[in-house]
Amino acid sequence: MSARKVTFALINVGANTGFRLMNGLVEANYSKLPVKGRVEVQYKRFDNVLHKSRDDKWGTICDDQFGDEDALVLCSMKGFDFG
Repeated sequence: MSARKVTFALINVGANTGFRLMNGLVEANYSKLPVKGRVEVQYKRFDNVLHKSRDDKWGTICDDQFGDEDALVLCSMKGFDFG
């Protein structure tokens, strides 16, 4: 049996959290059209030496254990009627 490394993060998506809905290469952040795609979350890296935030990064949410209820919550936060 081989060892397996698992890396994960808990992300609290709230009013101040940057996240966007993506449809391929087209950002669907402000669109009211029904789209299919992925969710990206914005996160900041803090520089302990400079004591300030460094460049913001965007990363995807994995699809494991991500279901319809999760999609509904995130999409409704962006003004969509369904997810």
